[in-house]
Amino acid sequence: MAHPEDQLVGRVLGGYRIDELLSSSPMGKVYKAFQLSVERYVALKFLAPALRGKKAVAEAFVVGAREAARLNHRNIVRVHDVCTEEGYLFYSMEYVAGGSFRHRISEKRLPVSAWPEVLWGASSGLLHAEQMGVFHPQLIPEHFLFSETGEVKILNMGFAASMDPVRKNLGVHFADWVFYSDPADPAGTPGNRRGEIFTAGCSLYHVMTGEPPFPGNSIEQVSARKAGSKVIPLDERAPTAPAEISSIVGRMLARDPDTRYRDFSELNDEVGLHFSPESEDAYSGRKLFSAAVIFLALALGAYFLFSSGQDLEPPPGPESAPVARVPAEEPGSVMQRPPVEPPVRQEPLAGAGKGREAVKPPPSVDSPVGGGETGAAVPAVEETSSAKPARESVLGFEGLIKRGDDWRIFPGRSEPPEKWNHPDFDDSSWELNPSGFGYSSSESELATVKTRLESMRKEKYLTLFIRKSFQVKELAKVKKLRLKLIIDDGFVAYLNGVEVLRHHIKASAPAFDYPADYIEQPEGDERLYDLDKHLSLLRAGRNVFAIQGHNQSVTSSDFILTPSLEVLTLRPQLTARESEELELELSLKAEEQVGGNLKLREYRRALASIRDLEFRFKGHPKLEDWRKKVLVGLESDLEVTIMRSENLLKLGDFSKARELVEDLKSRIPRSYNKRTRPILDAVSVGEGLIQGAEETIAIAEVAALVAIEKGDYEGGEKILDGIPEVPVKTLREGVDRVRKALDLSRWAWEKMLLGLRKFRGKRDLLVEFEPAGEDGVVPSWWLQSYKKSDPHEVSVVLHSKGGSPHQCDLLELPMPVLLSFLQAGRDRLPPGEIDEVVANYGETAGIVGIQVLILCRKGPRVAWDALGRIPEKDRAVFQDGISYLGGRLLQSSILQAEAFVRFASQDDGEPEAAAKTDWEIYLRSIEDIVKRHRGLPYFKDFREKLASLYSLAAEKGLESSGLQGLVAAQVKERNLGKKKGVVQLSYDFSSPSQLKDFITLDGSASVEQGHLVLSGECRLLHGSPFRNVIEVKLIATGYAPTSPSINIALWTREGEKVSAQEPMANEKTEENAKYGISADGTDMPNDYLAFCLGYDMGNDSFMEVGSAKVASTAPAFAIASGARGVTLHMAHGEGTYYTYWTESVGNRLKGRQNVTLALGPKGLVWTSNSLRLHRMALRKKPETHDWLMRTEASGSVSLFTNGRENRYDFLSIEAELDPGWLKTEIQRKISADFAALLTGN
Repeated sequence: MAHPEDQLVGRVLGGYRIDELLSSSPMGKVYKAFQLSVERYVALKFLAPALRGKKAVAEAFVVGAREAARLNHRNIVRVHDVCTEEGYLFYSMEYVAGGSFRHRISEKRLPVSAWPEVLWGASSGLLHAEQMGVFHPQLIPEHFLFSETGEVKILNMGFAASMDPVRKNLGVHFADWVFYSDPADPAGTPGNRRGEIFTAGCSLYHVMTGEPPFPGNSIEQVSARKAGSKVIPLDERAPTAPAEISSIVGRMLARDPDTRYRDFSELNDEVGLHFSPESEDAYSGRKLFSAAVIFLALALGAYFLFSSGQDLEPPPGPESAPVARVPAEEPGSVMQRPPVEPPVRQEPLAGAGKGREAVKPPPSVDSPVGGGETGAAVPAVEETSSAKPARESVLGFEGLIKRGDDWRIFPGRSEPPEKWNHPDFDDSSWELNPSGFGYSSSESELATVKTRLESMRKEKYLTLFIRKSFQVKELAKVKKLRLKLIIDDGFVAYLNGVEVLRHHIKASAPAFDYPADYIEQPEGDERLYDLDKHLSLLRAGRNVFAIQGHNQSVTSSDFILTPSLEVLTLRPQLTARESEELELELSLKAEEQVGGNLKLREYRRALASIRDLEFRFKGHPKLEDWRKKVLVGLESDLEVTIMRSENLLKLGDFSKARELVEDLKSRIPRSYNKRTRPILDAVSVGEGLIQGAEETIAIAEVAALVAIEKGDYEGGEKILDGIPEVPVKTLREGVDRVRKALDLSRWAWEKMLLGLRKFRGKRDLLVEFEPAGEDGVVPSWWLQSYKKSDPHEVSVVLHSKGGSPHQCDLLELPMPVLLSFLQAGRDRLPPGEIDEVVANYGETAGIVGIQVLILCRKGPRVAWDALGRIPEKDRAVFQDGISYLGGRLLQSSILQAEAFVRFASQDDGEPEAAAKTDWEIYLRSIEDIVKRHRGLPYFKDFREKLASLYSLAAEKGLESSGLQGLVAAQVKERNLGKKKGVVQLSYDFSSPSQLKDFITLDGSASVEQGHLVLSGECRLLHGSPFRNVIEVKLIATGYAPTSPSINIALWTREGEKVSAQEPMANEKTEENAKYGISADGTDMPNDYLAFCLGYDMGNDSFMEVGSAKVASTAPAFAIASGARGVTLHMAHGEGTYYTYWTESVGNRLKGRQNVTLALGPKGLVWTSNSLRLHRMALRKKPETHDWLMRTEASGSVSLFTNGRENRYDFLSIEAELDPGWLKTEIQRKISADFAALLTGN
């Protein structure tokens, strides 16, 4: 007797117990069922009763099921069997419990972190179906499911195609098909792969963003959007979305079918390149050339070589830890176990037939350990008015020393006092600071650090000694003791003066400067140490725990020491209420600590959290359940990562494979490293092969570009043809780009030379390449003649009306002119003949070809600047090309420069070998390299290397030339005061280049007709070149007789101004009067000294120290001085200034002044023509010599005029040169010159 489908729930048909109706449509219904024979849940799809009697429909139903059954892939819902029972026709398939894309869309959108897995799963499943010849014309959200683990499963594969004609004949349509249908094939023709790709792209876009790619409220609106609107890219919908996914889905949704992926194989290849494919069969059809096969064989062979003999089975449990377990039999050692319910039996759902025997489902994977039939559950204790609370001894948790508590610390700059770790040691003099302790360059490592030890890094000591006292009140009840410690790198721990633990310390009694021993694995995670065997060391009352932490090296980037100490004590009489509270506490902590880490896939930390909780809740079934969940997730993640990495090895993407495995390694216990080591070993081999291939290809590409420069196109082709095929996309693209450059540059050169003939001697080519004249008219030039001197050089002669002929290189002409020549050459093509280059590369072939010629022959910088004549919208592609080719050329130039340095640095046994190297020529070549590439996008990647090469060449050149290479003066060695290292710098101001030695601080300085014209203040050279002894000679020929201001300052420093006309930027002039100089003036500041001939301060007057009367009025002779950072004059009162010695000039300064100023062993010598100014000063101030002369003085010489304009014909300085200044100045000059080179100055 037949039963209608609405009464099937609860029945058993064909060995399946039908439990629940899942979905219904005019084509049939789908139920959740339990297969009794193998005890598993399945889904059953029944054909609608109205269609069962139609033979063609029934056959199509069976054919679709058989087609689907041929597919065996993790991302396709598997079909198990086709059944006919009691007149019903149905098939069984895999039951998928995670809901469909449609369900996820209702939750707004899929997390961005899940997009790569979803995209890869969908493309992998569809590729497998494609390879099996199976179609799916309705890839809508309802036909994509999620498993409970988040894996994508495609539904109705095979069945959808066979039943599609039936559905259309019955007039059954999907309600929202318009959102997913291909505008080029709205009906969804089976076998239209590009249409399937479009529909799948719509579904993926919808589930990822929560919005359809073509939204609308009607069919007309959606269709209009498909016809005219652009899809909003995924990475604009979600800014954190990977750009690769946005690009892939965007191409799937291209309006033009020819722009989409041609099939799922191409789509899957693209996805696999970026998102670590998991399926090997997706790439089984890939064809590799012989070179690629050899290349991959080496990499994969290395992988299997390294993996052979390795134990690839998972370890028996989580990472071992130094925590001893308490035996379960120990009385009172485990808290009261909470009640555990046995598994619930699966009863028939609502609507099931009565009286039918319920079939027991298979045991649940998540069933608590000890439940069900294999172990008796502990019954719950009901707390009623008559029930007595349960009594049992349990362990209670107590933190003796908590993270963040204050410790006494002793930085290990020396050995600590004797018995520093004993309880009776007096530590009151030690610093008191909160834990943890340490330093690091990583902020994440400093999360637990409360006391930052920057002194440890700066002063470079290795050890930190810390101690902390704590109280134990009821010693007899203490049952367990453990240390929790975050340590990087090693330590020794003491309890009441006795060593209880050590880590990475081998020495029996490590000293304060003992480094931690070699560490194979990175430190920094919290570690747990069981100290139960040392419980006997505890005392009732006060105890002391001490630690000495050791760093591995004084240059280490980090040191971390964060301790805490915990005990478990015996507590009697837990009530049921207290037990419930403990149970709730465990649940909350496990969910927060273990569950939180598990969600982040931090398996190592999750297992550490379980071990932490076991200290208090040891043996609790919930912890075992959590451990199982963590290990299941870990194993799944590990298997997927290994599978992805193997596929990436096949694709040659070794960096991505390494990144994938290293990321997993950082999140799993170290005991699993043997599972990942073979992959990393194979990656290392592959990276070596890739590096070799990259170097070979780079050399070949540069050689091809050099061939373009020389016009040797046949040689360039041979070079490119000799490059082996490699399975790395970026390398292949680079070779293709150079080949395109070769083809287009040859074609452009030939066409331009052909076109030149048309314009020779004719005046119909207007070349506007010079700026307009005074009348605003740009001169027009025409081609008079041209000459081809060799295969790659053509010089042209241009002529303009009324002007002289202009000769230049062909490629120096503006881009529009070059394009005119090229077009003229193209016009000479015979009628009807197709220009294959233009046909292959498009109309931009001419511009690209000319750009390549300019790049190779004039340099990338010139080619880039020529882009200004190209429309802005078209520039990006040219800029990319210049960046790639220019980068290759620059890389080659640097390699050649480095080779020259290695050659020049070889010691061939000849003492003059270094001198033979022409570093000046080498420096000019580095400068030329910089000029050809500076300012271009790729240049920044090579800037440091070029700066290093430039610095080396410049330093070698300056070392050989010595001081003369640094200054514009004439340099001679002298013997001033019998001092060694004395030099003379002479300036005759015959050349404006001598001005570069003078730094203008105020006003202006210039060289004019053999004179230094100064109005203000200038200082000689940078830094402090001179010391101890100095002699200055100066010839002044132009000055104002009434206020000469021929002033010289000695020992001034960089940036220091002397003149009071314009105070320094940071000077506080109001403090100048606060020196408190004594009556005799011996304490007057003399950091620098000023010797003034006719110093004019206007109406102000001068006072000598030690005198209350005005000594002179301006202009005056004066010896003055100042302090660092303060201008010369120290105010005494309104209108008066302190000087050490002063005297009015009167009429004693006339005509040419020959000034000599010297400070040496004989004291002060200061003359001007016949004036002996030093005698005048000594007569009035006998102590002048003692005040002026210092044991050590250093600085330079400044000239200042206080705003007047003076002219000097000659200046010389004889002084002892500071040896350290020479090296400093060489480096300063090199840096300044390179910076100027970068800016084009």
